[in-house]
Amino acid sequence: MIEKKILLLSLSDEKNWNFDKNIYIPITKLFSEVIRFEDYRKRCKLVGTKKLQHEIIKMAKVHRPDYVLWPASMYEILEETFVTLQNLGCKTIGWFFDDEVRFLNYSKWWLPYFDFVMTGSKEAVPQYKRNAVNAIYVPIACNPESYYFVKDSVSYEVSFVGRLIGNRKSLLRSIEEGGIEVAKFGLDARAEVSFERLIKIFSNSRINLNFTGSYSNCDNKQLKARIFEVPMCGGFLLTEYVQGIEEFFEIDKEVVCFVTVNEAIEKINYYLKHENERKAIAQAGWKRVLKDHTWEKRLGLIFEKINSDMEDHIIKVRQHRTKMPNKLRQTRSRYHYNLAKEWLNKQRNDIAIDELIISMKFGENLKSRFLIYMCRMPEKLSIKLFQVYKLISSVYKKCSI
Repeated sequence: MIEKKILLLSLSDEKNWNFDKNIYIPITKLFSEVIRFEDYRKRCKLVGTKKLQHEIIKMAKVHRPDYVLWPASMYEILEETFVTLQNLGCKTIGWFFDDEVRFLNYSKWWLPYFDFVMTGSKEAVPQYKRNAVNAIYVPIACNPESYYFVKDSVSYEVSFVGRLIGNRKSLLRSIEEGGIEVAKFGLDARAEVSFERLIKIFSNSRINLNFTGSYSNCDNKQLKARIFEVPMCGGFLLTEYVQGIEEFFEIDKEVVCFVTVNEAIEKINYYLKHENERKAIAQAGWKRVLKDHTWEKRLGLIFEKINSDMEDHIIKVRQHRTKMPNKLRQTRSRYHYNLAKEWLNKQRNDIAIDELIISMKFGENLKSRFLIYMCRMPEKLSIKLFQVYKLISSVYKKCSI
């Protein structure tokens, strides 16, 4: 138990991933006090970016946490907020995901605002350290409170649960052309499932398929959460190979890997016929993930290191705040501009103005300036002008295609 306070800026993804069970509950077992700020993404949608910053800072002023942990999403929290938190005496920790594809265009530009960084990409750690950052590799884990065996009346020979991004659709098609019928579930498979159904599918599939290509580049392989979730449910996992998986599982004894489609087809046919061997591998995978790969154990080791570095005064020198490239500044500007339009649709001109002002900090935008003027007009006139503006924008967009 670490005798310190931590402020957790939480997230939620109720359909696929339970933040409370996977992250919040394990952290409550590690720190003497955990202050939880409810789902900051959802809160941003409810009150706007500006008020969100005030609420986070107010909570920090009241509780005076030693640490603030931010699992990064997009641009809901502003850089100035982290500066304020640091000035209050908090040590800020940024937790960045998908650094295999997001480091240069996203994570890198947040580094001056954090004392420690957690990354899900082992390859990104040297890039962080080249920027004089205390970076710690945090691989995916899984908790038995969320993922466990559930017997169901329906069973599947071979199943796949996930989005059909990258080359997944063509891989599945090739496997099916090889004579394998795959039960497909997910956002793009017209069979979206609840979390409860998800773990039943993992538990009751003879073979669970997993692909490791990233969402933006299928040649860039990632250690996916499914690699831990399926074994935690007692399921047999056949996963596309990703470098480094050997650090977590013994291949062919705890999980099974493939590189090519032909190899996947061959192994599916083999393990469907060899039930005892398949069940033994699933059982061994379950024991391994339960022993070594729970979030409580994973985060326990991480925060022990962070706390030890703090006590030994191993803290990075503040990185120089370099100006973000214009292309990325435009992305930031557009993000808040789009939020402003959402607030205008809700007839909340006051919050829309706040978003537009933030948008213009990252890029001078005539459209943003026009919308600010429009928002400050009498309400009825403002509503009519915005309707005209949307119509013109829609026509312009169609003409540009």
